[in-house]
Amino acid sequence: MKVVTLGVGEAFDEMQPNNSHLVLSDKGNILLDCGYSVPHQLWKYDNDPDMIDAVFLSHIHSDHTGGINAILMRMWEDGRHKLLIIFSATSIIKDIEEQLLNRYPGFRKRFGYDIRYIGVEPGKSEKVGGLTLNFAQTVHSASNLAVSITDGKNKISYSGDGEFTDTSIALYKGSDLLIHEAYLIDTEANGHGSIKKVIEMAEKNEISCLALTHIKRKVRQEQMDAIKKIADESSIKVTVPEALEQTFG
Repeated sequence: MKVVTLGVGEAFDEMQPNNSHLVLSDKGNILLDCGYSVPHQLWKYDNDPDMIDAVFLSHIHSDHTGGINAILMRMWEDGRHKLLIIFSATSIIKDIEEQLLNRYPGFRKRFGYDIRYIGVEPGKSEKVGGLTLNFAQTVHSASNLAVSITDGKNKISYSGDGEFTDTSIALYKGSDLLIHEAYLIDTEANGHGSIKKVIEMAEKNEISCLALTHIKRKVRQEQMDAIKKIADESSIKVTVPEALEQTFG
């Protein structure tokens, strides 16, 4: 597996596209979150309408779901024919489906491909091709699910938004790559983790590589040297990726 980072920004960062990552493997390709600034990043990287097998949406906030209709519409315009699976929490999956119906009324029946909306739950697994997905709850202002993806050899985990919990730590444990949000350096914001605490958690849980994303815009813009110093002092590999950068693999 490899991971291409499409965006690393928080909701209101004018410099960085929304937090989103593309997991690519010979067993299936999965898009992790699709906020309002993500579609153009995806198309810059690869505009093949059949490239993505599934989309995982961690929670309902617009910086994580606001671009989904754009990619669905362009897939149709560009001639997609194969099934697309969309995973999100059972509590919001109907809302995700209705977004397309409400914003582009009448278009769904014109699509030349099927969409399967699947509600997922913490502690239960799903499969896409040869990939297995597992989920855990984090602490955020909206209900958020973290996800781990494994091909039987490597394991990649993604937090979506939110402070880690005992169950999400168990999900992340042993990951080859953990992509985790960290809003501030050493202070916990409401419903978000901090850089120092996320690094400490990763060091204790056999994480091979930690990628820090969703950093508050002014912190990222004004304190990057301090962030990189903290990352360099860690006992594990810690990165602060840029958009359209290969993070793993």
